[in-house]
Amino acid sequence: MGKLHYAVFEETTDYLTATVEAIAETLANTTAEDYDATVFIDGLSRSLERAVGLSLRRSGAHVRKVRGLDEENDALMRLADSVCGLLRGALEGEPALMALSQRGVEAGILRDVSRK
Repeated sequence: MGKLHYAVFEETTDYLTATVEAIAETLANTTAEDYDATVFIDGLSRSLERAVGLSLRRSGAHVRKVRGLDEENDALMRLADSVCGLLRGALEGEPALMALSQRGVEAGILRDVSRK
């Protein structure tokens, strides 16, 4: 609660695998002992929902359901897009965005779950 997790993947075009890895790592780092997550993924087709859910469960994540969203009006998707824009700008070296993202990391609001 109250945290935004992100992962950075370099030199890959396999969006789906990267997304599943980032979600699995985020859920593995949860402090809750008993949870059932509902996962929403921007642009995920209905035909892939079951496969993604299975991949997450195989990774040990407690996932109740996986749904794709194509909702530009969904507040959580707008938030996710904004955070991604902030982090992308920071990674590209934009000073103001680098400072803002660093403040988020230092405050514990932004958490990097990239595999090192």
